Amino acid sequence: MTALPPDVQRKVRQLDNDVQSIYELLVTIQVTQQRQGNRLDELASDVGVLKSDVGVLKSDVGVLKSDVARLQAEHGAKLDAILDLLRNREPERPGARDGQPA
Repeated sequence: MTALPPDVQRKVRQLDNDVQSIYELLVTIQVTQQRQGNRLDELASDVGVLKSDVGVLKSDVGVLKSDVARLQAEHGAKLDAILDLLRNREPERPGARDGQPA
């Protein structure tokens, strides 16, 4: 077997070093992608929890709207009754107090 000229041996060593560097970079990229994939899985889980929470909140808001409408109707009816009583009441005579005639 004949010895390779020094410039060819240097080029072969350089190419071998380049190949090793490329493999190291690929391993680094693989580790980074795995870490990012894990984080994306965590975020997807968090988004699922948030969607569930939003659904619960929407339901609660619906209940609150119903309660507010019911209370408005109840209080509106009471206010109407009070207004009717006030409209039908005899005007108070000047000087009259506590139901005493003036």
